[in-house]
Amino acid sequence: MMRGTEREARPDSVDESPLLEVSHVVRRFGRGEGSRAALRGVSMRVDKGRCLAVIGGSGSGKTTLAHLLLGLQRADAGAVRYRGALVQGRRSPGYRLLRGESSVVFQNPYASLDPRWDVERLVAEPLMVRLHGKRIDADDRRDMVVGALTQAGLDPASVWGRRPARLSGGQAQRVAIARAIVTQPKLIVADEPMSAIDVAARLQVVHTFAAIRDARPDAAIVIVSHDLGVVQHLADDVLVLHDGTVVEQGPTDRILQDPQHPYTRELVRAASW
Repeated sequence: MMRGTEREARPDSVDESPLLEVSHVVRRFGRGEGSRAALRGVSMRVDKGRCLAVIGGSGSGKTTLAHLLLGLQRADAGAVRYRGALVQGRRSPGYRLLRGESSVVFQNPYASLDPRWDVERLVAEPLMVRLHGKRIDADDRRDMVVGALTQAGLDPASVWGRRPARLSGGQAQRVAIARAIVTQPKLIVADEPMSAIDVAARLQVVHTFAAIRDARPDAAIVIVSHDLGVVQHLADDVLVLHDGTVVEQGPTDRILQDPQHPYTRELVRAASW
């Protein structure tokens, strides 16, 4: 389905400073002899206007890395910097910047959407959170919600008053994407956004992300995925994780067409394109 990619070559970022930078990060779970290292000295960068795919098998550390990128977990060693500011705890300047300018799309849309709320309220809520309770004109709020739903590939009139249970899997995930983009974030992190929906819905969501990239060329996107078809379609760059270690990273075409590391070659051979 995804073999014929629509991804167009995008120019390298003219700004040499990364939007988000991870340096030699270590993350452990547990204590003492029973502790386990989920990430082992991971370094990477996310540039403005680029889409980075993080790939790897189950247990490779992909989701842990995504949580660190969003400031949801704290590294045991190493550093995470957003726009040059250190992300180190909730009171750090980098954390406040990151949380104010980033958003996330989770794996299961039904688990991430409040089942009691309709689509209008679900998509509008991040606007109120980012404004710290400040009132926003109802017409302006409606226009922003309509714009986000439209950009996410939905007809606002057809889903406006529905609750999540009345949405298909693809519709629910695109509502979750609309929630993520309504505040116009500089960074979007999507953790396996296609794995909980069927094949037809995946295609819709892939097209939604492609449309977002076209509409917001300065936004950076990190997609955690095991679907190399999706990666080939959307990503400019790929980072390969294995057992908490970066084994290979580089431009998407080079990584998928001429992988250098044995583990990457194994992933590519096993992929169902």
